Amino acid sequence: PAGCLVQLRAHGDAYPATAWADGVTLRIRLRQPARGVARGQAAVLYDGDLVLGSATITGTAGPAAPEEHNVPGRCRRSAMR
Repeated sequence: PAGCLVQLRAHGDAYPATAWADGVTLRIRLRQPARGVARGQAAVLYDGDLVLGSATITGTAGPAAPEEHNVPGRCRRSAMR
């Protein structure tokens, strides 16, 4: 798990989040609620201005990140590889 920023709309705000791999699925947990998140939207992960990756949202609920990994900060590129 790594802290990062995630943008859910092309011209929308970037939200602080925690992202982690769960098998072949990328899980993203926002640190604050976002309105209107829906299946089919893109989620783009950033480290500052650097795009780390993107994914298509397939659901809006799921397991939470392990508590010990929910720390403030940005994604560390090595953690997202």
